[in-house]
Amino acid sequence: MKTLFALLIALMALFSSGCATQVHQDYPKYLANNEGRVSFPNVGRPALYHLDEATSSHSLKIKSWMAGIANSWTVQFGDVLDATMRGQDMQESFVSLSKTYRIKDTAELILLFHLYHYNFENFHASIVMTISAHSHGNQILSKRYASEGISQGGKMFWGGAFGMKNAVQQSTKHALDKILTSFLNDLNRALSANVAGDGAASIIAMDLMAIWEMSDEASNAG
Repeated sequence: MKTLFALLIALMALFSSGCATQVHQDYPKYLANNEGRVSFPNVGRPALYHLDEATSSHSLKIKSWMAGIANSWTVQFGDVLDATMRGQDMQESFVSLSKTYRIKDTAELILLFHLYHYNFENFHASIVMTISAHSHGNQILSKRYASEGISQGGKMFWGGAFGMKNAVQQSTKHALDKILTSFLNDLNRALSANVAGDGAASIIAMDLMAIWEMSDEASNAG
């Protein structure tokens, strides 16, 4: 009877208390520790970037039975994307790259981010966003990108609450790196077309993979 009572007390403590972790707060440190693991395409131009309100204010609170349901992990996606754009790996792709809080029509190159979806479930992160590029007021690229990060089931199972933060960071980085790599390749093609004289050139497209993923998500939801 005493053993059962002690077990009930332990379960009550488990469900009534826990830690709230801000995953984004040390994301810059996480990027610094993993510097050089991704090689982004070289753009070789100065650029500005801008996050719209939906992107900068997006907040996700994650709960996991495997990592302890009393715990929570919060991700401010705008902070994660900011850290990525300011990180050494991304900075090396540009002559200079800095944030602007307003869209400047006179900018040689400005990158605009709009987040549609960010989540962490089924052991991995998923991201859907539109990124557009403007040069001297002309849109040269606008495309929706979708990506999923590498699964972190093993880390969550064996690491529990201690491994959860790293699991979220790693899967989010993997998904975001794939999107940014695809975008920079598209950007280089758009810039080449613009230099060739097609000043009004605009790439407005969606990858077949993104279409398939969203169609599959809709089917699963139904």
